[in-house]
Amino acid sequence: MTETTITVRGRARAEHAPDRAVIAFSIGAVAPDRAAALVSARETLERLSDAIESHRRDGRVHDWSADDVHVHADREWVGEGRPPVVRHRASVAGSITVIGDSTTATLPELLDLISGETLARIDGVDWSLTDDRYADAIAAVRHDAVTDAVEKATAYARSIGRGALEVVALADPGMLGAGGDAPMPRMERATALMGGAAGDGAFELRPEPVVVQATVELRATSR
Repeated sequence: MTETTITVRGRARAEHAPDRAVIAFSIGAVAPDRAAALVSARETLERLSDAIESHRRDGRVHDWSADDVHVHADREWVGEGRPPVVRHRASVAGSITVIGDSTTATLPELLDLISGETLARIDGVDWSLTDDRYADAIAAVRHDAVTDAVEKATAYARSIGRGALEVVALADPGMLGAGGDAPMPRMERATALMGGAAGDGAFELRPEPVVVQATVELRATSR
């Protein structure tokens, strides 16, 4: 009996609750005088730094950082025949990383802390898996993707009356000539809601699960 070559693609997908959150925040101050803008931004940064560092010492914050304060001047047009108004803008950007069991409990406190400062702004919250959990998650979906490919190829062989498979090639997408994307995770952002169970004026976080997916290509022969 002639040998039949079967080429298939296997896929797997899994959802995991995120255990790492990174808050991006910024501080901005505007004043006619450069020194005044600089002082306002630095004072806000100092208050936030003290509070965040306290959380870090308590173990509720894994890590945090903030850039140096930058100041630049803008000239604002205020009308025909009038000289432009000079505005000095001081700004600084930072991030706070929270991981593990403390994430959902600590994050609302930090968001309230930042939003409580007039010159501070929350720029976003990015959710992900810690490195060890991601490594375990991607290994699991790759295994499941191979299993899916083997089962699919076996079903094809049976449908044409052929016997057991002999796998001759296994590869990432596109390496067997079928095209496709490499396996990679898709990270979703949290949705920060005001009010609700967290109390009046507080944040109630509902993070989307982290989706980890993998695709493989398999080539096998069957007689």
